[in-house]
Amino acid sequence: MIVQATGADTAAAVVGAVGGSLRRSFSIIDGVAADVPAAALDTLAGSAGVEAVSLDGRVIPSELAPVNPNLWQAAVGVSAIWGSDSQPAPPTPAIAVIDSGVDASWADDLEPGCRIGRRRS
Repeated sequence: MIVQATGADTAAAVVGAVGGSLRRSFSIIDGVAADVPAAALDTLAGSAGVEAVSLDGRVIPSELAPVNPNLWQAAVGVSAIWGSDSQPAPPTPAIAVIDSGVDASWADDLEPGCRIGRRRS
């Protein structure tokens, strides 16, 4: 389960209080990944400080992703600004994408009935 709370420490404490075991802390989302007994899920979701409880699952890559990971620039259409050996691109700022993989407000990412807890505001 992914448990999001008012802080990662709070999430870890609540998981421990209901008999769960912590797998990993995610301070960037104020949460943790944990194994929680099924019988404790309602108690966990209703605990003070807990904002969301959702399934932790494997991400399936898009069928649009290139087979060769070195072709991603062409696949997303950045070749024109990326440059080449013969025609280097102009200096540009660095761009980074950070994806925690968790967004409790995107309930449609999960199958119906797989999410319990409250929506983050």
